[in-house]
Amino acid sequence: MTFDPRGGRTTVAVVFGGSGTGYQDSCESAANVLNNLDRQHFACLPVCVTPQGRWNVGREVSDAILLDGTLLSDLTDQWAVEQFHLPDDIARTAAALATVDVALSCVRECDSRAGILRAMLEIAHVAQAGFSATATLVAADRERVREYLTADGISVMPGTVLHDDWTVSPTDRTALGLPVFVKPCRVRRGPGLSLVTDWADLADAIGLARTVDSKVLVEAATTGPRVSVAVLQHADGRLSASPAFEPGTSGGFAVAALPPGIHERLADLACAVFRSLDCAGLLHVEFTLHHTPAGMFPAVLEVDVAPGLHPTAPVPRMWAEAGVPLARILETVLSTALVNRSRQDWVSL
Repeated sequence: MTFDPRGGRTTVAVVFGGSGTGYQDSCESAANVLNNLDRQHFACLPVCVTPQGRWNVGREVSDAILLDGTLLSDLTDQWAVEQFHLPDDIARTAAALATVDVALSCVRECDSRAGILRAMLEIAHVAQAGFSATATLVAADRERVREYLTADGISVMPGTVLHDDWTVSPTDRTALGLPVFVKPCRVRRGPGLSLVTDWADLADAIGLARTVDSKVLVEAATTGPRVSVAVLQHADGRLSASPAFEPGTSGGFAVAALPPGIHERLADLACAVFRSLDCAGLLHVEFTLHHTPAGMFPAVLEVDVAPGLHPTAPVPRMWAEAGVPLARILETVLSTALVNRSRQDWVSL
């Protein structure tokens, strides 16, 4: 299969799909990306990873079609130029991807599919936009995220990780207090999350978490406001951070009303998280703010190193509120990936 971009435009493979609860979000993100990419500068090739593990390599999507996730998935299946079953056809799929300049992944899971995609893009020598190998692997495990951040002096919520135990020591109970969240360490979305307000209910909550993951995080529940910050990487290495947002009316976002200096502090912390996890392209960080005699104390609650890009996702909505449209975000992410690929090529010489 060959992909002729026509007119010298940058060719972009938009990879989406996967399995589980993230499949539809991924399809909606890819559709929103394709709807917002400037077709005067970019030619777009959709690549769908079906829940059954088939890789559908499609054909160029016309900008005359306004897409949603379901339509994009259906069209990619109908238009598929090649359909591959992995792992036997990794090389053939990589050869198909080798016809593009850069690939933007909207696959939400940090699982084997993400690893396979990274391997294929390396084989095909294609720039990878929107994610880094280190960040996706680290972010797949809440324990690893906490270790990386605390090693770099970035505060996280107090917590303890249970590998085999079904309870928390008296010392840890005193340190954590109530309530606590009980979370699967290696499942970012879906079932398994509980709020525990009585230690007598802890074993049941751990059992629920262990239906999806043997490793469980027991974490102090936040009592302060929760705010979110988005980070964008530029081709020259600069990082831009959005203002801190809090949930607004009608499911939207509003700039958080914070004391002087807190927005700047959160922006600096979000950029520090980006560097600590070796992210690329985009990052979404959720913080909690504790009121202390010394002032507001921020701690990291959650990180998303491959944030969704569908119309209702936090990152595009926060940047839009800050005056940065998705089209500009995508152009920045793609150009940064191409520059980083060139730097890697220079280093390897």
